[in-house]
Amino acid sequence: MADGTREQPILWLGLAGFDADQRSRLADILQARDGHVRWQFSAFGDADAWIIHGAKVQVVPGATINIHPAIPTQRITRLSLLDVAKPLAMARPLPLSVGVSLSFDLDDRASTIAAIVVLEQQLRPLRARLALARDIIRRGAKLRHGIYHVSRDGRLLAAMNFRKGVAGLSPDLQPHELAGAAWDRLPVTSDTMPPMFEVVPVNQLSWTYVLHTDVGLLPPSYMHRLIYYRGAPRVPANWLTDTQLALLHMLATRAATFEALAERTGVADEQLEKDLTCLYFASAITSTPSKAAHPASVPREEHGPSVTPLADLVPAPGETTGRMHTVPLYTDSFRASQAPDSGQA
Repeated sequence: MADGTREQPILWLGLAGFDADQRSRLADILQARDGHVRWQFSAFGDADAWIIHGAKVQVVPGATINIHPAIPTQRITRLSLLDVAKPLAMARPLPLSVGVSLSFDLDDRASTIAAIVVLEQQLRPLRARLALARDIIRRGAKLRHGIYHVSRDGRLLAAMNFRKGVAGLSPDLQPHELAGAAWDRLPVTSDTMPPMFEVVPVNQLSWTYVLHTDVGLLPPSYMHRLIYYRGAPRVPANWLTDTQLALLHMLATRAATFEALAERTGVADEQLEKDLTCLYFASAITSTPSKAAHPASVPREEHGPSVTPLADLVPAPGETTGRMHTVPLYTDSFRASQAPDSGQA
């Protein structure tokens, strides 16, 4: 695929304190951007970056702010400033006691665009991971069990060991540098990772990419064949949504088709496909019976075989993840919650 037609991953933007007209104006500016990324709005807690309207911010004790909604049907968003690790911009006017490094004038298009450019620059590490994951997924099975160096103009950009399931990224990797880069397969003895590289499991790279693209990546066999539980997902447990946990429990009990899972969960087909794609790249599910958990003991039944129950991902009694969509970046270092409108102001 030529560089000019390379699919660009989506960056998710969370807004708080904006009314419908202001959101529409921001959407128009984002859509008109002629850059290397695509922005789309998401739930606030699921976003890669945040934009907050300063006029709606109320400071409360404990280095916390309440962001009041501009739309009556929405709820107050409470944010702990001590834990914020996502790129954040605030539309002026700013609250007096809150210091932010990036602010802009919503009525000034140039000022708004300048803030968005800074957010994109701050998200460069994520964008580099997404660009590498896109190329890994595109090359697919031919990379299996190999060791590769990705370089351009004599500079090593990434190193991958698919025998160990890890990828290393140069700390200053720019996403556009991967276009036209050379992928050289190395001998199996050449498995040393450059010391300064950021090392990320390939499963986690792929999962993150799935959540940042609208390209369908689930193999066709998963749409019409039985889907089996393969093993615990090779991603942190807190990346899993309630729906994904439910799917794993269902499949750990009995294999099922896509259609059966849609009926049992009530999840829309598009979201179900996204959830299954994440689980596929996390090596948690398979459409190949021989790869299912304990395949030798799996009986063949009309409605799918029964397999070993899932035990290591069960939440505590009454506990749920409370998440419907997972963007696995910064999730361990920020805290944002939705508070009721009454009694919280």
